[in-house]
Amino acid sequence: MASNIPIYDQISQQIGSRRFDKVLLALFVREREANRGDEKDYDRMIAEIEVRVEHRHAILLELEKFGSYQTINEALHCLKLAQ
Repeated sequence: MASNIPIYDQISQQIGSRRFDKVLLALFVREREANRGDEKDYDRMIAEIEVRVEHRHAILLELEKFGSYQTINEALHCLKLAQ
């Protein structure tokens, strides 16, 4: 007899058991693994952003070392505003 919950039927067929606790466990394990994958992607994006910020900061420091030429000041001002 089919239940009113199609996902329950699908998972119970895949794991080979209709016990409610086993179906719930399989469902939670899938969700946990999916969230771990999302976390890894998120952590990778955060690390990339941090590297970009450090690189931009290094560029600003290099421009400040060159002195106070008008063309450098304009570029430096634009970069500081972007930060």
